Amino acid sequence: MKYAEAEDVLAAAEKRVAIEEAKRKRLAAGELGLDIFNMRPKLLEKGLKYV
Repeated sequence: MKYAEAEDVLAAAEKRVAIEEAKRKRLAAGELGLDIFNMRPKLLEKGLKYV
């Protein structure tokens, strides 16, 4: 990484950490990864149904 890119890299890393923390909280609250990552429509396209 170049020194000139350090601020952008830090900002991107902080954004990713925040997104990952939010996902962990949703998973801990019982929400399924299937729903968090919007996978149900893709499964339906393949003819699969999660029950």
